[in-house]
Amino acid sequence: MRNFLRIAASITLTLLVVVANAFDTTTWREVLEEFTAAKSEKAAVESLKSWIDEDDEDYDRFNGLVESFEIAQTKEDKTKSYQNLLNYLKIAAISEEYKRSASAKSVALEIKKQPIYKVEKSSSSATWLEELAKRLKGDDKNEVDNQSSIPQFPGWLVSFLQVIFYLFVAAMVATLLYVVYKLVTVGYEGIGRRKSRKGKATGLLEEGEELLSEDEYLAKADKLVAEGRFREACRALYLATLLRLDTARIARFEPAETNWEHLRRIEKSSRLPQGFVFRSVTQAFDNAWYGYQATSAEHVDIFRRTYVDLKELTKVNP
Repeated sequence: MRNFLRIAASITLTLLVVVANAFDTTTWREVLEEFTAAKSEKAAVESLKSWIDEDDEDYDRFNGLVESFEIAQTKEDKTKSYQNLLNYLKIAAISEEYKRSASAKSVALEIKKQPIYKVEKSSSSATWLEELAKRLKGDDKNEVDNQSSIPQFPGWLVSFLQVIFYLFVAAMVATLLYVVYKLVTVGYEGIGRRKSRKGKATGLLEEGEELLSEDEYLAKADKLVAEGRFREACRALYLATLLRLDTARIARFEPAETNWEHLRRIEKSSRLPQGFVFRSVTQAFDNAWYGYQATSAEHVDIFRRTYVDLKELTKVNP
């Protein structure tokens, strides 16, 4: 009877996991396949709009990549934006599948922790399945004295339970083979290069980093360019621009917020100078700082020009 309860506990816990996963039908692999199957880059990007979720923690990054493609003026910029989206989807799909395989392993460990498995060792040489069948049929001759306390089950019920058990085993084997197939065909390449879609975004300042003044960031940028540290120079000029926006009372600078959170407040500001566009430089910062795509002084120029233009537009502001 105890073995029967052990089987029932295993089946119940595992079926709960299977049912829960069945309702989670939308996967990043499906989004990626739909994206790559599109007839053109424009059609591929259009297919992503239905997947954008404003409640997602990384909504700004995902939406920013889509908008970057739409506002790109040259074919080269569009191709670059398309590639950034493709890389994003590949990483999200691989990370999602890795987490699912890890979840299956944890479920198996949880099942093994159930109290029903803490039973004494049997002295019989029969397998637990054979022992279960004997107990259900009442054929265990070695325990005649205990038969009166064991409920007798009809033969059709025993056969039915055996069929259910073998179907369950077949389903688990099929699931395992599918997971192995996915891991072999997809692999782990790209995992860890960029944070996953569910990763929580961090602010513009590193932990413990001191906030400098606007002039200090400008001087720091010149020094970094001279040293060939273009990525850090882009960041220094970007921070100087945000401080200039704060000084002009257009939008408050918040070190704990991301570049996209700043963009939202800047675009909603009633004091934003007419003709000043901050979205393109926000995307450029995303590519330079998080995408490591700042490799020359030319990449720094867009941030320097943005700062100079903003300073000119706000020089009469208090």
